[in-house]
Amino acid sequence: MGRQSAFNALFFSLCVVLGLACTADPQGAPNDANDSVRDPATSPQASGTGGVSSTSVPTDPTAIGMPMAGTGSVLPVIPADATPLPCDVANVVKRNCQSCHGAKLVGGAPMPLLTHEDFQKDHVVKFTAGLIGKTMKVYELAKLRIADVAKPMPPSGAMAQPTDAGTLNAWLTGGAIAGTDADRTCADTTLKPPDTKYMNPSQCDPEKYKPLVARPGETCYEFPVHGVSSPLDTSKFTTQPGEAYHQWYYSIPWPAGVVGTRFGANFDNLPVLHHWLMFSSISANPPGTVATNVTGTTLGEAAQLLGGWAVGGCAVEFPDDMGLELPTTGAIMIQWHMYNSTGAPAQDGSRVQICTVPAAMRPHLGSMTWLGTENFNGPLGMPPGMNEFGGTCPNDSAAPITIVAFWPHEHTIGRNMRSVVNRKDGTKETVFDKPFKFDSQIYYKSEPNVVLQPGDTITSTCTFDNNTGFNVAFGQSTKQEMCYQFAFSYPARALDNGILSLIGATNTCW
Repeated sequence: MGRQSAFNALFFSLCVVLGLACTADPQGAPNDANDSVRDPATSPQASGTGGVSSTSVPTDPTAIGMPMAGTGSVLPVIPADATPLPCDVANVVKRNCQSCHGAKLVGGAPMPLLTHEDFQKDHVVKFTAGLIGKTMKVYELAKLRIADVAKPMPPSGAMAQPTDAGTLNAWLTGGAIAGTDADRTCADTTLKPPDTKYMNPSQCDPEKYKPLVARPGETCYEFPVHGVSSPLDTSKFTTQPGEAYHQWYYSIPWPAGVVGTRFGANFDNLPVLHHWLMFSSISANPPGTVATNVTGTTLGEAAQLLGGWAVGGCAVEFPDDMGLELPTTGAIMIQWHMYNSTGAPAQDGSRVQICTVPAAMRPHLGSMTWLGTENFNGPLGMPPGMNEFGGTCPNDSAAPITIVAFWPHEHTIGRNMRSVVNRKDGTKETVFDKPFKFDSQIYYKSEPNVVLQPGDTITSTCTFDNNTGFNVAFGQSTKQEMCYQFAFSYPARALDNGILSLIGATNTCW
């Protein structure tokens, strides 16, 4: 473990010096690691200290989320004055594009792709090599992007169904012809029903992104994005065109003796947001600090990841018998990745939310652990073609460890995440085996819970389809890769073995 930790530190240092894996790529696809208007009357009085958003308020079910669509769901209703897409094309676009290019733009998507008019609009190409500044129709750009190996759309480079690419390419090649009135309400019968074995029942509809509202007995806290470094600032933050990582520091607002029940966000400007991560930190930055254009590292802060969100994900809710361990000393640091493709400065006042209850209400105290690996053939990276890389985490404690949920994370060439428990008696049990989709990064509950007995280990393996033609190494840019299986488990920190992550986190095990 000492050798791997030393390798990690050396590799990260090289990244920083050379500007490789640690910097955002303003010319590329969104990096990786999300419309309501902010009301100053309900904002915390001190941005740098976090704030109470609501306490013991009866729940509005629509504020928590809605079940995801199942088989035979109806496509979005096209406004009467808009022209629909042909039904087969509308199905393809919904499956592959509209999680970001929908009625609400998400994660840096520059335009909606809902109607025939959307595809026929003029668009000035900003970042595609050889086309910078050129004006072309959206459908012409779409045809280029779905065949672009360096910056594909969808970002994973692979469409949801085997025939989707052919259907869409043929339509675009033919000039993106209009649909008919009969196509306005056609049903998509190819959607799979929700996977109830894994999906959190309160997983919200990705089109809604509803903020959390406190339930009876809960106190919810908000951590607002704000414009300047001051614990009293309530201005919005101005994000410049392109993409960047920014970090905000807050005092811990909750009292001792509470645990987390849920986390989510009250989003202000979804089109410029890609993901957020909440860490505990011992940083010397005072409350209210806004650290702009950071590399994304937390080295030197003894950071532990508490929760987060990425495009396609929704609010996370823990089981009724477990609460998330929350820090009582140090600070809270929230890192936002912003991707502004509007071409002009944009403002955002989004607020990360976390809800709490007294610890006595939850019998088990849990935490998050980073499983997986950061070593893809060392600095050389993974070669072209299909690759699998993973890491193994042991239960070195003297008691069972219960895993209640998984939250997998890869980048655009990630295809699958698999976790296998290796029992002490030599048997193996696959406890997680799910396709990975970059624009749908969701939290999966574990039913039944996964119990690691003393002496058991768990191996988490990522499958990658490196179709870039080049070696791909670990890094935060989407042109590089990650393999993290975030596991929520109890007892808190029992699964951690503390090997330093390349980005500075300490609640790790591999």
